[in-house]
Order: sequence, then structure tokens, then C-alpha cells
Amino acid sequence: MGNLIALSLAGLTTKEEVVEYIAGFEARTGRQALFELSFKMGRYFLNSLKPVLRGRTVSVHAACPSTEFFPSLAGDDAGVVERSYHDLDATLETATEFGASVIVVHPGYATNRAIPADEALRMRLLTAAEFKPYVRVQEGAICGPDYAGTPQYRVFMERTLANLAGFSMRCAERGIGLAVENLNPRVGYLIQTPRDAVETVRVLPSAGLCLDIGHLWIADQVYGFGFLEGIRRILATGKVITAHLHSNHATNSGVGPARYTDDHDSLDAGNVPVREALRLLSGSGANLVIEAKKEALKNGIFLHTLLAEEP
Repeated sequence: MGNLIALSLAGLTTKEEVVEYIAGFEARTGRQALFELSFKMGRYFLNSLKPVLRGRTVSVHAACPSTEFFPSLAGDDAGVVERSYHDLDATLETATEFGASVIVVHPGYATNRAIPADEALRMRLLTAAEFKPYVRVQEGAICGPDYAGTPQYRVFMERTLANLAGFSMRCAERGIGLAVENLNPRVGYLIQTPRDAVETVRVLPSAGLCLDIGHLWIADQVYGFGFLEGIRRILATGKVITAHLHSNHATNSGVGPARYTDDHDSLDAGNVPVREALRLLSGSGANLVIEAKKEALKNGIFLHTLLAEEP
């Protein structure tokens, strides 16, 4: 089964940019241009793109339409959980409306508070007192290698998976795959390691996974599980239905200062061994979604070329 190439619309902000990408990608590759709707897209933008994206939408990243807070099913605040269910159900309606077959979700965070979708506000929250004991690197609020095993992390992880079961079943009833995404090694973030990804689909057999290679690379700089080995372990579940592809300049090699920034850079930039990762992903049948912030057409053509080189 071949891999579909899609572009996350997180990096495009106008209808004209989308139309231009479609024309350029299809002329250069002979493939149909496909897309993932982004959690940054408001209702007005979504409505304006309906005629353009009909038959071209493979996945939707929750919450879509965009909301003030990310969905989080991890906490014990009933209001936060209820709002999260509402936003996830709205995303399910968007997926149905646009004909998508996959919903990508960050399902929970290790806090009882709501997590702002705005990055500056979110980073301000991650510097709060509740996270301070777990921060090893101040810039980016990066955790230490023991974080994913702490009682604090485990409680929120288990609650997230328990609360996600109902939404996972609702997606399955609509014939839509729910793809739980691995996240960065920041305090407050869950599903950081291959072990977490494996646990997710063991507990939730109706769910699948979104393997984000950029996030996994940064996590490996903290946990040291081995990037390519981590991909193999996650793929071995047979549950990877989509992947997010982007690069970054994260490094903890001991040569020069460590760096953990989630750049969402182009596929041919940064330190992530994209070609090697793609060799592992190319036989999986997973959708390959470009999630770089810029150079959409360049990345689309580059990914098409890399896939064409695979035997």
C-alpha cells in the first residue's frame, strides 16, 4: 500500500496560497495535492476553503475549528474535560464535513488546568510552580529523562487514556481513525516516548497513532531511546496511520550547547535524519503529512522525490 503525501495547513493562511500550492504540486509531481486541516484554522477560513478542499482532505488536527484551549482529558477539572469533549466532537463534525479519514489529537496534558492554544500563553503556564520540580532546561520548559516515569506524569497519562476511550469509539463509529500524536519532552506534555505510544494503543485498541518525527527526535535528545529504534518500536504496533514530517535543530550531542527547540523546519534542514525515517515509514501505508512552517511547495516536491527514490 502506498503512502499518501499531504500538507498540513498550519503554514498557509490564505485561500490563494492553498490554490497556488495545489497548482504547483500537481504540475511538478503528477500527484493529487492533499491536506490536513490545522488546529489554527477558524470557522471562516474553513468555510472559504470548502470548495477547494473537497476530495482533498485526508486528516484534521484537533481542535478544528480553532479554539482558545487545546483538548485535554487528563485533569480532574470537570469544566476543562467537558469543554475538551465539546471541541473534539466539533472536530469530528469537521472531519465528516470535509471527508477526512483521520483525526489527529494531542489528548491530554499533565495538569488540571486548561492548556492555551496560543504558544506564548502556553509557555507561560509551563513555568508555573506545579511544573518547576521537573524542569531541567529553562528554555522551552524541557523535562529530565526521568519525567515520563514520575507518579505525576503516570497519573495524568492513565486518566487521559481512560477518558479518551469514548471519543475513540465515536470516531470508529463514523469510520474515522483517531491518531494520537507523540509530543515534545516539555513538562506538562504527555505521550513523549515510544513506550507511551505503545501503551496508548494497547489501552485503546480502537485508536491509532500519529508518529511525529520532529517531536520524537527532540524526545530522543532527552531520553536517549534511539531515534530510529523509537520509530521501529512505534511502527511495530501496526497502528501508525499517519505521520507528521518536519525537522529541527535539536541536539544533545555533547558538542556545543544542547538545544531542544521545535522548529518545524523544512525536511532538508536541521538535524532530524528525515531520509532514514522515511525509509522506515514508506512501507507502513501511513499518510505522510508535511508539517513544516514554510516552503510548502519545496517540501512537497522534496518528499515526492524521496518517495520515488525508495525501491
